[in-house]
Amino acid sequence: MFVDYQFVNSDMLPSMGSKLYQYLVAANGIFVRAWRPGMDALIPVSGLAQPVRGLRPLKPFLRIEKMVPALMVARMFEKAYRAGRKEILFYLSRSDIWKLQVPDQNQSGAAVSPVDPFSGGDVILEVHSHHYMRTFFSKTDDHEEQVGFRLYSVIGDFGRQPSILTRVGIYGNFYNIPSRWVYEFPRGLVDGLEKDHA
Repeated sequence: MFVDYQFVNSDMLPSMGSKLYQYLVAANGIFVRAWRPGMDALIPVSGLAQPVRGLRPLKPFLRIEKMVPALMVARMFEKAYRAGRKEILFYLSRSDIWKLQVPDQNQSGAAVSPVDPFSGGDVILEVHSHHYMRTFFSKTDDHEEQVGFRLYSVIGDFGRQPSILTRVGIYGNFYNIPSRWVYEFPRGLVDGLEKDHA
């Protein structure tokens, strides 16, 4: 079995062993946790109307070894801007340093997908652009991003104030996070999560 289920009754998270991901029942809801080299995350799946007595509360987190440098973020925005009104897809992976790839892709003004859907097996972070549209995750994104443990970002708002929106995806469970948890920001960039709540 690839998944584990545990109750959180101490301040230490239970071991994941060799499982791909783990559901945790806490005082304040149900969470899902995953780990892979370079990244560890815990995100909420469902809240509770009342706390569960005897269990410990949890807070979402993301731990990554090294943030994506501002120069690489600026390079993605430059390439996306040059793509005009077509969306563009980026893959980011890392061993010792972050590596930016632009896979072979099918592009249109409202969608982008890799030519080879099995490419990017070592990818930690998948980014696509919305050019002049605002940054948001669509139902298509939700459908296409069901498998695995990755970070996903959307960049856009090129005509106004460029922004980036980021979420954690753990086997079909999603949670928006501050992009500053992942990226060093070049000047002029706004976090889409902050923009939506401003």
